[in-house]
Amino acid sequence: MTHPKPSMPELAGLIKELMRKVLADPTKLTSGEPVSPMENLWDRLLHRQEPRLRMSFGAKCARQKWYTHHAPDKATSPGSARVSFSMGDLWEVIGFRALEEALADHPHLSAPKEYAQQELTMDVDGHLIAGHTDGCLLWDGEPFVVLDFKQTGKWSFNRWEGKRIPDEVWGYRHQASNYMASIRNNGYNIQGFLWLVHLKDVNGFEVGWATWDELKAYHHDSMDTFARAMSPTPPARCGGFPDAVPCAGKTRKYCPFFDHCFNDRN
Repeated sequence: MTHPKPSMPELAGLIKELMRKVLADPTKLTSGEPVSPMENLWDRLLHRQEPRLRMSFGAKCARQKWYTHHAPDKATSPGSARVSFSMGDLWEVIGFRALEEALADHPHLSAPKEYAQQELTMDVDGHLIAGHTDGCLLWDGEPFVVLDFKQTGKWSFNRWEGKRIPDEVWGYRHQASNYMASIRNNGYNIQGFLWLVHLKDVNGFEVGWATWDELKAYHHDSMDTFARAMSPTPPARCGGFPDAVPCAGKTRKYCPFFDHCFNDRN
């Protein structure tokens, strides 16, 4: 007998309720093993590198992608960025363990470890763009929702569209759409995406969600800018400074190629 899958709002509500119960009692996290690809956090902190083009770069402008693709070597991330990423890695370990515990007795839902940090690829003009999911939810053994663990503040989360879809400052919609498209291309009918969010300033927990229909346009935009990044010459820079779109608000802090784009400005 086939059991109908929950809708995305129903699923988000269920996951929020179950995980909040687990996170409220840390003793429930002490059994079992952490998700294995995330065990060596210290090594990731010390040696994290800026990769070549990845699915998570989806929202970056075509020019920044061009510089990233054509850079001769991988650059080591600055220390502040590595610390920030590692705090997110720690939440991923804790969050995934909490999710396992939350779903332990559910008759249909599961989040197997083998889907954590699963490598995905998508082909752009013969170039493979890689990415890694944080995990997938399975319904009766079949992947149907992709997961991502995020950290943010309560004020920032309250600005998410409908308090469920992140704004696009950091490119989360593009990233999610690329993961979903890659898995769908492997024959799975992925229904949606869940962001499992740690509110670090109030130590709270929320769940954001979106459907494939809401995000698929972002994947098409990613594919377009990735394709432009493969050209032998860099694409034109975006608009004027400092109000360029999508470079609004970008500074040397956020874009390592800022000086290349705006070397004629103060």
